Amino acid sequence: MRAHFMAARFAMPAMKAAGRGVILNTSSSSGVLYDREMIAYTTTKHAVIAMTRQMAGDYARFGIRVNALCPGWVDTPFNAPFITQMGGRDAIEAYVREKVPMGRWAQVEEIAESILFLVSDRSSYMTGQILVVDGGEACRVRDVCADAPRTDQAVPYHSDGISTENPKRSLAPGSSITV
Repeated sequence: MRAHFMAARFAMPAMKAAGRGVILNTSSSSGVLYDREMIAYTTTKHAVIAMTRQMAGDYARFGIRVNALCPGWVDTPFNAPFITQMGGRDAIEAYVREKVPMGRWAQVEEIAESILFLVSDRSSYMTGQILVVDGGEACRVRDVCADAPRTDQAVPYHSDGISTENPKRSLAPGSSITV
């Protein structure tokens, strides 16, 4: 969140002087979803979306467009800890097949195409928009509290602070959660 803000703050004077510019903030599908037990991560991703919309409204009159990209599961080395946590590649593949309606990971090239669109003149009339590229994960309709733990249940985390139920969820070292 801070990096997004500082980068925009640094670039804004040059963009204002030029009378145009594009800022593309990266959030996550977690910024538009309920992601159980991921309070810090999800909150920051929602904050990036709010900041994107605020900046878009504030700077459109200077010819500066501000949008956000919210990718879902992308097959990159970033996911190595999640793959290990879930018990290997087969287990994470099953998780993605279950949670993502398209049943697969995004490829880096698919995300790159979205980025190119958002920073190009092909999106010249778009500002303050959130482009979710997640294989349909955000369109899942479900009772978000149905699988939430009861107040008398422990939230399952491994000793390394990564949730046993959702590999995208983790605790900061030395932190804890009480439900």
